[in-house]
Amino acid sequence: MLPKMKISANARTGKKVQLTSWKNPSDPSIGSFSSGFDPLRIGLPQSFIWKDRSPYWRSAQWNGRIFIGVPNMD
Repeated sequence: MLPKMKISANARTGKKVQLTSWKNPSDPSIGSFSSGFDPLRIGLPQSFIWKDRSPYWRSAQWNGRIFIGVPNMD
């Protein structure tokens, strides 16, 4: 991530902007991991990490300002 970088998702269109890993430090082709918001989830959005298109990790829900339930976020 870089300062001011945005990761986004549009629930209406299903379009998402996400980060994708490299295969390795010397091979910048698409790797196994990606990160972003899932635009098709119902309710408040959550940040996801996918491994080979399957959910690998997810965050708490994002209310537009903080991740709900994460200590020291407010």
